[in-house]
Amino acid sequence: MWLVKAFFFLLLLFVIVFFSVQNASDMVMLRFFGYESAEMPLIEALLFAFLAGLSVAGLFALWKYFSLLKKYKAALEENNKLVDEIGALRKISFDDSEQGDSEELSRGK
Repeated sequence: MWLVKAFFFLLLLFVIVFFSVQNASDMVMLRFFGYESAEMPLIEALLFAFLAGLSVAGLFALWKYFSLLKKYKAALEENNKLVDEIGALRKISFDDSEQGDSEELSRGK
């Protein structure tokens, strides 16, 4: 599996390098909410957009991770409480049956 991943990574890297060499002379200017950047090569603009998207996706993934971690801890705490409750109920049931056995023995049955 790692060989397939490495192949696709190298293929993607080759495409990026090929694209950047072909478009090295193309200059673009970015406009975003009234902000205008200086002219820059197209590959720099694409790299900036890629890194911005990667950052947003990473922040979303972190938010989702911590949200799920919070839910997991709450479920684990609930599970531990239920396990303790089951243990207490079993102990009560066991104590009742022992008490019933000792009463039967004292009566002579």
